Formats: sequence, C-alpha cells, structure tokens
Amino acid sequence: MKLGLLLCDHVREELQGEFGDYPKMFKDLLHQVDNSLEIEVFDVIAGELPSHVDQCDVYITSGSRYGVRDGLAWVDKLSDFIRQLYDAKKGFVGICFGHQLIAQALGGEVNKSDKGWGIGIAFSHLSVQKDWMTPHQSTLDLVVSHQDQISRLPQNSEILLSNAFCPYAMVQVGEHFLGIQGHPEFSRGYSLALMNSRKDRIPADVIASGAATLEQQTDALVSTQWILNFLRKTISTNKTGAENMKAVKCAIASTLLLSLSNAALAVEGLSANVAATSDYMWRGMTQNNHDNAISGGIDYTSESGFYVGTWVSNVDFGATDATNYELDFYGGYQFKNNDVEYNFGYILYSFPDSEDINMGEVYASVAYKNLSLKVSTIANSDNNAVDAGDDTYIEAAYKWDLGNDLAFTVHAGSYSRESADNYVDYSATLSKGNFSFSVMDVTEDSVDSDMRVVVSYTYGFDL
Repeated sequence: MKLGLLLCDHVREELQGEFGDYPKMFKDLLHQVDNSLEIEVFDVIAGELPSHVDQCDVYITSGSRYGVRDGLAWVDKLSDFIRQLYDAKKGFVGICFGHQLIAQALGGEVNKSDKGWGIGIAFSHLSVQKDWMTPHQSTLDLVVSHQDQISRLPQNSEILLSNAFCPYAMVQVGEHFLGIQGHPEFSRGYSLALMNSRKDRIPADVIASGAATLEQQTDALVSTQWILNFLRKTISTNKTGAENMKAVKCAIASTLLLSLSNAALAVEGLSANVAATSDYMWRGMTQNNHDNAISGGIDYTSESGFYVGTWVSNVDFGATDATNYELDFYGGYQFKNNDVEYNFGYILYSFPDSEDINMGEVYASVAYKNLSLKVSTIANSDNNAVDAGDDTYIEAAYKWDLGNDLAFTVHAGSYSRESADNYVDYSATLSKGNFSFSVMDVTEDSVDSDMRVVVSYTYGFDL
C-alpha cells in the first residue's frame, strides 16, 4: 500500500534535534505497525500536492500550528484536493488539523473551543465499534494539542469517539474519510516539550494539568493499527461490481465475493486486470482440467453505479472437447442504501470455439458489512436441454479482516441443476494483497472427488 503523507507543518527548529520532524514521526510510527508501507511525503505548506488523486493509494495529513480558517492559500488548495479525494472515494485520514479540514472542506464548521486549549492526553470513549477497529477496545487515549475543533459536522458523518473536551474526537465521513483530533504520532516527551514552548499563549495552570496526564500511557499503536485497517478497507471497498464479477472468475470467488459485498459506488473510468491461477475453479468445478490458467479483462464503471466489462481465460474441458478459451461479457448496476449494498446484473459465458455451451445468467446480490449473499440463475442457453430458470446457484460468504492486508474468507454455494447432479461447494481462502490461497471441495463425487488447493495472483490497474 502506498500512502501519501500531506505535510501541513514542521516541528519547531529548536525541538527537531531531539524529536525529529513530522515525516520521521509518522514514518517511525506507521512502520512499527507495517514496515512494508511505501510512504511519499508532500510538503503542502511549500506548495507540494499530488499531481492526481491516484498518485497514492491512500492519504493522511499531519497536524499544523495553522488554523483551517486562517485564509492561507495553501490551506485553500489542500481543501480543494480533499474534496477531490472525497469525490473519488479515496481513503483519507485527517489528523488534528486534517480532522478539522475534513469538516471545513465538506460543509461543516470549525471554531475555537470555549474550553480553551486541549493539551496532554485526552481520554476518549467509543460510541460506535467498527469492524476495522482491531484490536477491539472501548476507549482510546491519545495526545492532543489544539484549541480549534469541529463545531458542526458535514453531512454523512458518524461520531465514533468522544471525550469531555472534544465531542467529535473521531468521526467517519462517508465510507472513505476518517478524522481524528488526537495525535498518534506525538510522543509524551514531545507533547511536554511542545506545550512548554507555548507558555506565551497557554495558561500555566492548563500546562500543569496537561503535563500531569502525560504520566499515563497512550494508545498510539492501537490507533495506528485502526488507521491502517481503515485505509486498507477503503482500497478493497473501492472496487467496482464489475471488478468483482471478473475476479470471481479468477478462481478466488470466495475472497472477492466479499469485495463485492463491501463495494461502494466506484469512480467513473476504465480499468483492466490480469490474473494467474494454479487451477481455474468455478463453483467448485475445474474449468481448465486442473491446470494453470491466465486471464484478463477490461471494465468500465460509471459514477452512477452502472458497469460493463469483458473477461477472457484459457479453458480445457478434456481431450474430447476442443474448447480452448472462454470470453465473458457482463453488465449491471449497484447501489448502496445505508449500510446495505445491492448489485444486479447479467453475464454471458461464451465459448467462441464451441457450439452449444454458451449461456447467460442474471444475478442479484445483497451485502451487509462482511457478509454477502448472491443468487444467479440461467437466463438463456445454447443447450436445448436447459431452459431459463432451470439452474440456480445460491452462495454466501463471510470475510474477516486480520490486519496487515491479510483476510480470511469462508464461502459456500448450492448449485441446483436440471440436467446434472445438484451439489454444494465450499471453500476457505487466506489472502494477502493480490495473492490468495484457497482450499475447495464439493459434496458430489460426480463433480469432483478430491479436495483442491488453489493459489492465485491478481493485478488490477486504471487505464
């Protein structure tokens, strides 16, 4: 995962010798949780911004001594970029200043707190437990340093964390934006040095009270794990329904069915994909005589939720069948209502060098968080023995996010067929990034008498 750090300030020069600058603080903290992260720093106050929203997979801001209402040109440009990220459904986490800028940029409001300065450690309580909040805990204690805070939330906001000083200590806006008023990257030593450097503006009794809280431990690492879990989820949920349809065909159906279940409405545009698998399995049945397969596809998705695509793979149905490749076409529409996602579409399975095995299906799926259900049924077939509605496949899957880009998915499907044996297939898949390892089996020996192990790699990119 490539993370863009939008740098909105620098550590005071007299403190850098002991504590370093903010990029070092963030890199040290983030790499404690995931040392595989690629981090690119953009010095926003010096005029640096990504050339386009897809320059990085996800983004995070630092805090800042400046305010979102100060009328600075670089703040206005950053606000525009944040709105672009929001429209593009890119994963974004705002820290302190960035937390406030989310609200300011998206129609909320930020003001100085009537309580004055919030410094030291803030002891906050969760109001909502999200699935990406692992390890689970009901409180989160972080260093804070602010006097501005959100006074009115933008639309589509959900309060996740509150404390006595700040009622909006953590908020989620939509599916892809997270704001945190606290500073996971601040050490307790840096917090004390920072408040002492501001004795000219922070009352002495406030500094004394804030310093006293620093005797307690913080949840910096836990909050960082949550942040990375959230950002990874935004990447997976930004896949389109079309991408998930083609991915199901890439022998990792159980894993990417859950991507379908978590798919938010996607950004308009063209994308492509390639995949390699040790065995092209479809509903528990090999499509390549238990041999390797290479596949690829192209998809177009509109911002409204409509999508179309095509996908191709080599196939092998045995020595008596001359069919060499499969070419599929599909299209559909997906939308989200509250936390429930719906997807409806049609797919044509075509085999250009065969005469009587082409068929089309209509499908519908519904998903809530990590659980998905899907029904597919025959709409048309070149096989005269099969009529519309004769064959129906019902499937369900559940995915656990394990952190560090790992996921575990279980899947089961029931295939009712008019002209062949009915059966149930089931699988368990462990995935990390683009790789997946699946164990699959079926209940009917006439379909396949052996348990199968499948290893796959998929890669998707924008055109």
